Formats: sequence, C-alpha cells, structure tokens
Amino acid sequence: SQLAAMIFSAGFDAKNTEICNKYAPLALDGADENTRQFVQSRNAQLLKDQGKTDEWMAYLKSVIAAEPSGSMAELFMQQIMAYLDTKSAAEIDAFTAEMIKLYPDNHTANYCRGYYLAYKADQFEQGAELFKKAYEIKPDYVDAVYNCGYCYYKKAINKASEVSGMKQKTQAAVNKAEAEVKDLFRQAMPYFERLRELSPDDSDRWAGPLNTIYKNIGEKEKAQEIQAYLQ
Repeated sequence: SQLAAMIFSAGFDAKNTEICNKYAPLALDGADENTRQFVQSRNAQLLKDQGKTDEWMAYLKSVIAAEPSGSMAELFMQQIMAYLDTKSAAEIDAFTAEMIKLYPDNHTANYCRGYYLAYKADQFEQGAELFKKAYEIKPDYVDAVYNCGYCYYKKAINKASEVSGMKQKTQAAVNKAEAEVKDLFRQAMPYFERLRELSPDDSDRWAGPLNTIYKNIGEKEKAQEIQAYLQ
C-alpha cells in the first residue's frame, strides 16, 4: 500500500485522475491511519478541484459513514459545513439535520447542528443544548465549550437590551427581566471559565465575556481580577 500511495501521490501532483482512480483503492488496502487520511484527503481535493461538487460531497459522506467517529469524519463534516456556509441556510439545515439523524452521538454532528440552530436560525437555547452535548461527548472540545457559553451570553445581552427599553413597564416587570438577565449570565459563566482553563492564551474569547458576566452578577472580586488582566 505504501508504493501505491506514492504512485497515487505522484498522480495527484500531476493532476492525473486516471492514475489517482487506479491507485487509490490499492493505497487504501491495508493502509495505516496516516496513509488512509492522506489518500482520502487528496481524493477529496481532486474532486473539488475538478469542480465535481456532487461527487465530492458524496465521497466525503461515504468516508464519514465508514468511520463516523474518526478524525476524517470530523474534518469532512467541517469541510462540508464550510462549503455550505457560502450557499444557503436551507442547505446547512438539511445537511446538519441529516448528520444528527445518522450520528446522534457524534460530537461533530452535534456541533454542526448547534451551529445551524444558533447562528442561522437564531435559536440560541436549542443550539446551546447541542453544543453542550458535543462538549459532553468530547470534554476538550474547545469550540463547543465557547459556543455553548456564547449562546447563553448572547441571550443575556439580548435580554439586557430589552430591559433598557422597558421604561413604560412596571418596576416588577423590570425586576423580573433583570433577574432573567443575571440567570442567563450565570448559565454562561461556567463555560467561559472552562474555556479559560482549556485555552488560557486565547483570552480574546473568554476575558471580555467573563468581565461582563462578573460585573452583571455581582462578582466584584472576579471582575476586578479580569479587569486587571485586561489592562
């Protein structure tokens, strides 16, 4: 399989589809993980470069189906999402609904569906649940942790905007709304704190939100610590 992989690679570099098609199956037969990933990624790239979008999509889905929990499945789901993000929300909806139906316990499938719900359909609560599941399946899934926190954070910011426009409402209604804002910030807090633990150097993602959260829920010492960090 190593020799076949080398010939396949040479064919890919030469953009020779005939050689690639002939040697890809031979390269994959009994291949180790690195060789398999190499051939699969090059196969996908060749189809995309040739403008064979339908064949490219079908190939990526076939790799995902063969090993849903593998690293190539994660990569290929992400590639399809990136492509569909240039198209329409309806296409992302259809793809992510398909993935979550086929692979309900796959962390990437949950993440992709959460992305659609939160950022394309403005359904932050539903999106948060899927990001949370993705994080529970893969506890070091940094993007899932961030986006779960962001969903609650965004809801809190939106609710706070509503409160600022409630001048004609009763004080009781304002108090209730403010309590809801604090509750949403509290729900967001553990995810940003976890993000800080996982990615301490990526402060652009957690410092600002934590500063806002701590101020709004009355955690003065924590807010001061974050402010000092930001300075």
